[in-house]
Formats: sequence, C-alpha cells, structure tokens
Amino acid sequence: MWNPSIRKFNELPYIENPKVPYFTSYGFGYDLVSNVYKVVVVFWCSGVKTVVKIHTLGTDFWKSVEAFPFRCVPLGRSGIFVSGTINWLPLKDGRVRSFVVSFDLRTESYRRILQPDYGKLKPDAEQLSLGVLRDCLCLVSHHDVWIMKEFGNKESWTKLFTNSYDSCYYLTKAIYMFEDDQVLLEASYSGVKKLILRDPKKIETIKFINFKNERTLDSSPEVCVESLISPSGAG
Repeated sequence: MWNPSIRKFNELPYIENPKVPYFTSYGFGYDLVSNVYKVVVVFWCSGVKTVVKIHTLGTDFWKSVEAFPFRCVPLGRSGIFVSGTINWLPLKDGRVRSFVVSFDLRTESYRRILQPDYGKLKPDAEQLSLGVLRDCLCLVSHHDVWIMKEFGNKESWTKLFTNSYDSCYYLTKAIYMFEDDQVLLEASYSGVKKLILRDPKKIETIKFINFKNERTLDSSPEVCVESLISPSGAG
C-alpha cells in the first residue's frame, strides 16, 4: 500500500495464492462502521471457481471469505469502491451479467445491484466499465454514461449523457467529474487510448486532453485523493 501524499508505503503480509490462478482482481476500501481499511483479492482459479481473501490494514494476516457469488467471475483488475462496498461487473461463460456484484466491507457479504435498462442494444463485456463520479456508482456503456444517484436503487440509474460527437471513439472509462460538471473520460479507437473532457450540458462539445505516452498505456489513469492516513493502518 502506497500513500503518495505522505510518501509512505507498507508491504502487505504474504498471501498464499491458489495453484496457478488464471486471473486476479483487487479491491480497496473503507469500512465505515469499523473505521478500518480493507483489501480484497479475488483469484479466478478455473471455470467459475474463485478464492477470495481479505486483509484489514493494521493486522498481519489474510482471511478467506465466501467465494465470488452467482457462479460468476469478476470483470476487470480492480473493483470500484462506493458507499462502503467494492463493486465488480460479473462474467459468466464469457458474457457480462445484467447486474453488479457488490461486496459489503462491513458484513463481508455480497449482493446484486441491477444495471440500468439499456433497451434493445445489450452491451457486451468489452463495452462496459464501472467507475465512480462524485461518490456515485457510474457505468460506461459504449457511448453512454450512467450514474446511480441512490446506491443500490435500480430506479435511480440516470443517463448522464451519450457521446455522439465522434462515434469512432467509444468510451472505456469515466474518471472524474469536476466542479463545473465536466467529466474526464477515457476513450478508445483502434486500440489507441485518448483522454477526453466532456460537458454534459453541451451535447456536441468535446475536448481531447494531451497525455504523455497515451499510445502505449496498458492501464487506465486513476484519481488520487489526498489523505494523511498511514498505509500501515495505524494512526
């Protein structure tokens, strides 16, 4: 764990991996009730078999919790932290399911959160990604950006906007919403990633952001929120 604000890091205790996991996904968040930070690791072993481990900062061990549920596996390397939960899009037989798997850090249990109604055009796994905008769960679906105004309530899904400015670029991630409501997004065209700035109030207004080595980025940018919390979980 690394906190760049105070330039301190902490190496987590050794975690015993299952035999040759196909894929590993991570999650990190804050337990609002216990006032502790937790790290969750999901190992995808074979078929739909998963092993899930959780570590509480300030302790020196990992513990096993219930496997990833609903006979699914997580999509993406990182889960999204919102409202005391870590959230993943679930895959089954190579297809994304119609819900979000939400892991409650307090109860260490799972629940389903239904995705919005996309209409006739159902997005596939490559066209969906989760994010967070202003502490709300966010979902990018190809050219559309959705936001869940009340966490856990399917009826609160609201389409923020549709990116119709340049259909050649499809959206891959919502990164940040500024005070003036402009949204920083990641978009892709023929494997080339771009950062764009979009104003939801101006339908045809889009701005491309210069970003060093954007053509070779293998991972997406993340927002770093300044904090004085020790990565060791103490103090």
